[in-house]
Amino acid sequence: MNDNQLREINFSNSFVFNHVMRNPGICRRVIETLLGIRIEKIEYVETEKTVDVGVRNHGIRLDVYVKDPDKIYDIEIQNYPEPDIARRLRYYQSMIDADSLLRRRRYAELKDSFVIFLCTYDPFGRGLPCYEFRRSCVETGEVLEDGTRHFVFNAKSFAEEKRVEIKSLLEYTETGRSGSALTDDIDVIVRSLRESETFREAHVYLADELENREYAGYKRGLEQGEHKKALDTARRMLSEKCGADLIQRVTGLSLEEINSQLRKMPESTAAC
Repeated sequence: MNDNQLREINFSNSFVFNHVMRNPGICRRVIETLLGIRIEKIEYVETEKTVDVGVRNHGIRLDVYVKDPDKIYDIEIQNYPEPDIARRLRYYQSMIDADSLLRRRRYAELKDSFVIFLCTYDPFGRGLPCYEFRRSCVETGEVLEDGTRHFVFNAKSFAEEKRVEIKSLLEYTETGRSGSALTDDIDVIVRSLRESETFREAHVYLADELENREYAGYKRGLEQGEHKKALDTARRMLSEKCGADLIQRVTGLSLEEINSQLRKMPESTAAC
C-alpha cells in the first residue's frame, strides 16, 4: 500500500474499522446510532473475536464483539457482495448463542443479541438503507420474541435514510465525508491512523491482508454460486436425456461431476 492508497483508506476498511471500534466510547455511540437505543455501560469490546465451539464446527471470526450487562452485539463491516448473506447471518447468530451457552445451562439465561452488518453495497438490491429482520409467525404475523434481531445497513443508499444520525454515519462509511459529531470523532481517529508511522510500518500489511481475505471470501462465494448453477443446469439437462459431452461443454463441469449427478437421478438417462 503506497502513500496515496494510505490517504484513501477510510472507516469502511476492515483494519481501520476494527481499530476505531476498539474505542469503547465510539463503539457504544455507533451501536446507539444504528439501533436507536441507549446503552448504559459496555463491559468490553473485542475485535476479531474467534468463536469455535467444537472441533468439527466451522469457526467464525467476528469483526467487533461487544457486551453490556444484558445484551451482545456483533458488528461486521462488509465490503464485497456476499451471495449467502442470509445464511451467514443465521450461522453467526447460532455460533454466538452456542458460545454463550457453553458457560450457561438454561436457555432463559441467553442474552438478547444483535447482529449488525454494515455493508458498502446493497445486499438485497431494493435500494433501502436498512434491512431489519426478526422471526415472526407466518399465520398471524406475530413476532417471535426470541431475543434476536438482525440489521443489514446499506451505505450506498445513505441518501434514502430519513434518520439524520444514521444517514450521516452511512454517508461517512460510503464517502468519508463527515457530517455529525460522531463521524467527526471517528474521523479524528481515522486521520491519526493514516498519519501514524506505527500504522504505516506495522499495520499496513495487515490491512492489506484483511482486505485480501474479504475479497477472497467474495470470490469463493461467487465461485460456489456459479458451481451450484452449473450443477442445477446439469441436472436439468440430464432430466432431458442430454449426453455427458454436451453437458460438459455447456456447464464446464468435469465428467466425474456429471456422472455423480447422473447417479443421483431417479432414472437412467440416455444421450440426446
